[in-house]
Amino acid sequence: MASAAPVATHTVTQPHGAVDTITDPSTAKPSPSIRGVAYTIVGRWLLIATCASVAYSHTAVAVIQEMGTGNLMVYLPLVFVLAGVAALGIALRVGRELPIHDRQADAIVGGLLLIIAVVTQGLLNPRYSNVYLLLHLDLLSLWVFILAGSVLMFGLRPTGRYWQAWVILLTMFPFPPRLLILIFGGSTVAAGLVVLVVAVVAAATATARSSRRALTGALLAALVGLTVLAILHVGFPGAPRAVYIWLPSVAAPVIAGLIMYHDSSRTGLVTRRMFDRLDRPLATSTARRPAIVLLLVGAAVHFIQVPTFAVQPAVEIPHLQIGRPLTVPPQWREVSVREYDWARRVYGTDGLMYRQELVALDGNPAWDRANRPRKIVADTISTNRPILFSVYPVNVVYNLVGDRFSDDVPIDLDHGVQGRLSTLVDDSALLTYTRMTWWWGDGARAQGIQLLSVDDHQAGAVFPQPELTTVANVNSVLSVLFRGNAIAQDRDPNFKDRDLIVTAANQIIDAQVEAAGRAAAS
Repeated sequence: MASAAPVATHTVTQPHGAVDTITDPSTAKPSPSIRGVAYTIVGRWLLIATCASVAYSHTAVAVIQEMGTGNLMVYLPLVFVLAGVAALGIALRVGRELPIHDRQADAIVGGLLLIIAVVTQGLLNPRYSNVYLLLHLDLLSLWVFILAGSVLMFGLRPTGRYWQAWVILLTMFPFPPRLLILIFGGSTVAAGLVVLVVAVVAAATATARSSRRALTGALLAALVGLTVLAILHVGFPGAPRAVYIWLPSVAAPVIAGLIMYHDSSRTGLVTRRMFDRLDRPLATSTARRPAIVLLLVGAAVHFIQVPTFAVQPAVEIPHLQIGRPLTVPPQWREVSVREYDWARRVYGTDGLMYRQELVALDGNPAWDRANRPRKIVADTISTNRPILFSVYPVNVVYNLVGDRFSDDVPIDLDHGVQGRLSTLVDDSALLTYTRMTWWWGDGARAQGIQLLSVDDHQAGAVFPQPELTTVANVNSVLSVLFRGNAIAQDRDPNFKDRDLIVTAANQIIDAQVEAAGRAAAS
């Protein structure tokens, strides 16, 4: 093998005694070719993308199922686009930096991030399976995995250079956007507005050669996005949610970017800086070991399953009377009925929620020693987007902060319906509620039903009131997330009213099926 050509140098002594070493340009190590650096960058990112795709393939399937229902998750591919726009803008303005790199620090930080990704996917995500679609902790794990891959393959300093793009990409974790959309009304316009904020930040980041240019880019993007959103709202109010999310948020950074980079001289500067970024060696000249680590961890994460969820109800009854209060069975009388308009914020513009107070016509000594007629409440939620029953658990529509829940027990009810029996313990009021839930549909819409009984048999017994306490319930979810299920779990449930609630559920189901039959015959 031929040895490397020697590098010619000579020294020059300055008048003050300092000695400078000068390298002969003819023998200096040449800069890497632009094409070679570009191929290396693309190849490493393809490796990261491949490992992430394999590791989180089950998450991808779940997200695709959600996107197929027109759910909020249609915004997820857009987040990657916006993060790429921000990263491109950063790359175009970053100048030359000192070649200071510590591969040991890269390995430590990258390894720790991989551990966090695995723990989040393997331990936290299954632990909170009842709020899987609400939190989507697997997407948070995916973000950490991609960040770890970047640190390992490119280095900590080059990765940190693009921190604004990483923050934008972090919005792939859907819990904060869901929360903001609920606060702003839960409509398609609210969804488009929340995602537009991310697009405006991406535009500001991409154009931010100075604070003034960043502000100008943000204002231009906001103006364009709000204009498109207003046109959709006025001219196309029935457009799909994906249109409200994608069209304003794509138009905003694209048009703002074109305006900001329209000047030809400025465009030339951008082009030169783009090639300047490629005309220098990468911080990590070789990434063979990090690539092997990333491949092994990705293969291991692939075998971690994600929680299952239902997109459509398992039981469909033609002509089921959905969108109105339940038909009262003959064994019960209705004391009151109330509609909650705010259900539309959670379950779509056609979402309806009713509460009915029902009292048994006759007493039953098995339900009350004094043979008093028992009281239950029936809460009914209707929507044409059934997946929302899997996205938003009961905590969202009740103020249950501080209460404890038991695990659900499956109960076979009449007409093939499977109910879920559980308890709800209010330690502050010393009350225990027995709860039965199920959901079904008519082929076009879905209906979720919850029955509640309480161990206080007095006529004025208190029941949890439907209430959209978003912020308070966020605190409850975060407490469970960081402190564990123990603070919100009834580990030793006592189903005091099991016979009452199961009997009432079957009677209510029979009454709805009979009403559906009469509707079909009419």
